[in-house]
Parts: sequence; C-alpha cells; structure tokens
Amino acid sequence: MARAVETRHHAQLAVDQPICIYDLCTRLDVVVRFNNISMEGMYDRFPRPRIHLSSVRPLGRRAFNCAHELGHHLFGHGSKIDELRKEESRPVYADPREFIADAFAGHLLMPTFAIGYAFTQRQISPSRATRSQIYALACHFGVSYSALVTHLAYALREIPRDRVAELNKPLGRIRREILGYPEESPLIIADEQWSSQTLDLEVGTLLLLPSNSAISGNVVRHEPNLVGYALFRGARQGIGHAVFPSGKSVTLRVSRYQYVGLAQYRHLPDPDPDEE
Repeated sequence: MARAVETRHHAQLAVDQPICIYDLCTRLDVVVRFNNISMEGMYDRFPRPRIHLSSVRPLGRRAFNCAHELGHHLFGHGSKIDELRKEESRPVYADPREFIADAFAGHLLMPTFAIGYAFTQRQISPSRATRSQIYALACHFGVSYSALVTHLAYALREIPRDRVAELNKPLGRIRREILGYPEESPLIIADEQWSSQTLDLEVGTLLLLPSNSAISGNVVRHEPNLVGYALFRGARQGIGHAVFPSGKSVTLRVSRYQYVGLAQYRHLPDPDPDEE
C-alpha cells in the first residue's frame, strides 16, 4: 500500500481519484504492449522495462494485470510471465511475489481514500451496496467487478466476507439487472460523479450515461433509450467527447476491439473510408 501511494505521489497523481494505468506507465517510462496471446501478462525487465498484456482479456482485467506487472517492475522482481487464471474471490498464492504484485495493483488502482470518496459522493454504504452500485464503481475505477468486490472484502475490509459469494454473481445477470434485458456485450457505466477526465472503451462496448448527455464525434453510436439514461455503443476507434447534464466534459477514448499494439496508440483513429 505504501509503495502504491508513493508511486502516485511520484507521478503527481491524487490518491482520491481513479487513474489510467497505461498513462501512468508512460510517465514511469515503462512500455506497455497489447498482444493477441493467451495469458494474463508478462513483465520483461531487459533491455528496457516492458509489459505485455493479453488483448483478449476484458478491459478491467487488462488494467489490473498492467498494474500487477508494474508491481513486479517496482519491486525489482525480474522478468515474469503470468499465465491465465480464474477471477477467484480470494486467490491462493504459491509465490509471495504474486501476492505482493496483486496487493500493489489493488491499492494503486483502488486506494482507500479514493474508495471512501467515491462511496461518500454517491451516498452509498459499502456494506449495504447493491451489485449494480458496486458494478458502477468498478467502472469508475476501471477495474473488473470481481476485483473491486475482492478488494473491498479482503484488503479494505469494507464489506463482510460472507457477502462475497452473494455479490459475485455472473456479470450477465448483473447487466440484466441494470439494463432490464439480457445483454452479452461489456457495459461501462459513467454517472454524474465520474471524476476522471477520460473514459476508455472498445468498439462494441456499451456505455451508459446520464439522461440528456451530449456526444460529439462519431466514435460511439446511440442505442435504444432506457428510461432515465442514455445508452451508446463503441462504434469506431478514435477520440470523442461526452458532456453530462451537469456540464462536465469527458474525453471518450475508443480503441479497436482486442487492439494489438503499443498502449499509447490504442486510440489513434481509423482512417476515414472516404479518404482511403
């Protein structure tokens, strides 16, 4: 936890706000590349610090894996390969370095101050939060739903451990609770308390915004309305903007589905078909 706070301070990032882990790695001069490979991630120390991530893993999982591999880098663990694993409520660690990297990733992406502030803003109690509310907060921090539940229960001890099994329902069921109909596509929720200046998604990902939110650019397309919300889907790689009813402006960064390449180029727009 101390190293996570120190890392944020070194990069001049507040400890009460979400961060983009890929932007942080750029600041720390650690190269991040997405690859079409079947693994969680890999850290290569020489000749230059480099993190390889699987582009086929869900967005939240990729972010956590990146923070995990950054932990290996900052703790001087040397080159590491992390194979595919299930998102368990509490993993069993055979290697203490894996526990350290996971703990670092959790505190880096979901610091105590940031978690507390996010719940307070929404007037939600962690111990009584619903699955839908926790899902929205996981989107806020750019992590998976399971990662947030695990962090709240075992690292921060904000929810009783006997609630973990109750909360860890299939994501399809939670999306249905939120949308009111079955939906297989990934879903990102951004409410009025969204505090990051950017919002990252992939082509095909659904984006749920407050009603009457305005969109500029062609990177997302409007989907059938839900009462009280505005629903969009990632349509094209590139940069756009969303303006919430409160007037808050957020930059939308849409990457190609399962993008392969260097992280800093993931949002470069596709060429206009009329210009090819």
